[in-house]
Amino acid sequence: MDDWLYQEERYYLTQNGTGYRVAYLKDQNEALKHPEFINDLVTCYRDIFGHGAPVDPASWSEYLFCPECHRRYSISEVFVLDDYAPLAELDETQLGRRYCGSTSCEGRLKPCYSSKKLTARLTKAMTTYPFFCSVILGQERRVSGLHYGWVAPLKDLWPDFAYLYDGTKASEAMFLHSAQSRSSGRFTPDTKVLYMTELGVSLPARDKKLLQGLVRAFFRSMPDDVLALPSVAVSEPDKRGYALLDAAGHFPLFSISGRPTTVMGGKARETAALWNLPAATFKAACAPAIARSRQYGQAIPA
Repeated sequence: MDDWLYQEERYYLTQNGTGYRVAYLKDQNEALKHPEFINDLVTCYRDIFGHGAPVDPASWSEYLFCPECHRRYSISEVFVLDDYAPLAELDETQLGRRYCGSTSCEGRLKPCYSSKKLTARLTKAMTTYPFFCSVILGQERRVSGLHYGWVAPLKDLWPDFAYLYDGTKASEAMFLHSAQSRSSGRFTPDTKVLYMTELGVSLPARDKKLLQGLVRAFFRSMPDDVLALPSVAVSEPDKRGYALLDAAGHFPLFSISGRPTTVMGGKARETAALWNLPAATFKAACAPAIARSRQYGQAIPA
């Protein structure tokens, strides 16, 4: 195993009989010398969010989209799949659909998440800020799940949030004012925060114990001074991720009427402590927050 990526000894066996291990990044500068690792993160990210119903109803069906009518297409639609197939195993040069199939629309489809843009985003974060990452490794060390984020002043994060509020009057000034006001001054523009940006697991590796191991490893990779920082994450109130942030003490810092996405603020150490609870205690601790999230109209599985 590479000395820049620490692979934990525990072996997770999922219900379908597949085995996985969890690893976490030890040296971000050394990782940058391995573009295949960055590519694996990007491919896994697109795989997680690119599948959709009926293959993976929990995913977002965000593989390709039509810029004309805004219809989204999942990986299974584009490749005409009946069963789950990882994006890493599909030949993207042989796409089955390139133009929109909506009535009276023939817009040329574009990637929801461009590999080039995702790679640039990761590389920029890893070269600019303290960067932390944990991954689930499957056969041939393929990345099957990820959790990553970085430490930055709050004012540096608005570009990462802005696209969520396209079409509204939301601005960086509004975001920073809202965060400072709602937190009673704890989140100022210059406050250094741990930005917990992405957490996802591909369908075959979707297992509660494995997910908990992934998040635990994410926090295990951090020095104590990072765990002492405020933390920021983004979610939607009717999603399970929002309920888990709620259970860890996060609260809304910024939201816009008509847009479901909310920027949440809390404490890194409290979030780590929640995920480090034993399974039964973890479930009990999250139950009230999950119940609160149901008020938004979408039941969240316990």
